[in-house]
Amino acid sequence: MFIPVWLVILILTVFTACSNKSGNVVQNTAPQATSSDPPWYYASVIQVGGEGSTIVSKTVNTNSQVDPTQPVIDQHEYDRYIKISYNTPKDIMWLSCGDGYEIEPQSEFSSTGNDIYRQHLGYGIRLSNIKNHLVVLCRKTRLKE
Repeated sequence: MFIPVWLVILILTVFTACSNKSGNVVQNTAPQATSSDPPWYYASVIQVGGEGSTIVSKTVNTNSQVDPTQPVIDQHEYDRYIKISYNTPKDIMWLSCGDGYEIEPQSEFSSTGNDIYRQHLGYGIRLSNIKNHLVVLCRKTRLKE
């Protein structure tokens, strides 16, 4: 049986990228909320282009300007705190909080007047406008003792 050289190189490259220096395979685990994470934050997503578009702008606001005890979340960490998904025709966008957080019930708001849906995935909005906006309040879940 002949195995192409390019396939061997690809397999070795992937294995090397997924293992640490001792050769053990590293599992990619999602980060959980820690004590240094904010107790709550507003997750805001603006989608542009309407139905079928996945162009989004995410913002995490801890109100640190008003309450200096709240941590400031760097924009490069927004993906850790805001999860976005779409249904198959991409006419509904789903927003959920990062790991270790849950959406506060009755906190959802759309400044663009979109219909908001509550599902197991989080909160969703129908992408009926050129600009679609959804905001939710995320609270840290209790740590298991």
